[in-house]
Amino acid sequence: MSQTEEEKQALASEIAELKLQKEALASENEKLKRELTEEKARAATALEFSKAASTAVKVKKEQNAQMNRQVQELNEMVEEANQCSVCMERACNRILTACGHTYCQVCIDLIASSAAAQRTCPTCRKEFTQEHIGPFFG
Repeated sequence: MSQTEEEKQALASEIAELKLQKEALASENEKLKRELTEEKARAATALEFSKAASTAVKVKKEQNAQMNRQVQELNEMVEEANQCSVCMERACNRILTACGHTYCQVCIDLIASSAAAQRTCPTCRKEFTQEHIGPFFG
């Protein structure tokens, strides 16, 4: 064979090798594109879960804050219910009137022992007698 034919054959062999490399690179490129697409989908899913979790945490915090406010309001209501409206102290030996109001034993005894015309509930002014009041166990 002549040198030109050998050069042609070497070039043809090199071209064939380059074509194989090109096909291998194209195949690798397609594989990497698929992997990238899959990774993007996983990242989008993870982002959605993250957003959902963040929203759930915010909702839970809001619910907890609302519950804390409600507990505080209930505590204030209990304190108010335990306060004698006559002496404004925490009622001890609480007495319940027929109208549903509570007072200290001492305060209600003072009111109940007064003249009949003045035996009215300090809160709602409903008249009562000694029979209309009793101990409050609460």
